[in-house]
Amino acid sequence: MTHDIDFEGFLEGEAFEGGKAEGFDLKLGSKQFIPGFEDQMTGMKKGEKKRITIKFPDNYQAENLRGKNAEFDIFLENDAELVVIEVKTTVKKEDVDYFLEKLMRFKEWFPRYMRYKVYGAVAGISFEEGVDRYAYRCGLFVLRSEGGIICIANDPKFRPRVW
Repeated sequence: MTHDIDFEGFLEGEAFEGGKAEGFDLKLGSKQFIPGFEDQMTGMKKGEKKRITIKFPDNYQAENLRGKNAEFDIFLENDAELVVIEVKTTVKKEDVDYFLEKLMRFKEWFPRYMRYKVYGAVAGISFEEGVDRYAYRCGLFVLRSEGGIICIANDPKFRPRVW
């Protein structure tokens, strides 16, 4: 099974050269990484982030990494869907309109997400009158802050627009 992962490696808390990638297609069992890397991904679910610790082999090609322990932050992406969120303190109609324009060009600007279903969401502490309903009618998720918690304000009948 192939997974789309982002990862970044750290030695003694510092990121190291060559230890970072985004959108890397990793086929589990392929042994593309040093021993222990793939094993520690077992059980990860899409959208999950995990920190693993591994030891570079004593014969590793990069001398500065040989025999050293490293930590890697791994993010296993959902390879089918993505939600892009526009966050404002107070959401206005012009914010929604501008965000819709950006969503139309999102895949042009980020071609690595070409095969994804892209959804949009607007989040705010408050919304100008009627703007939350306008965003809903435009097919956007509406996220509100209520008592320090972010809530999806859309009703169960809502069907998001796909970009």
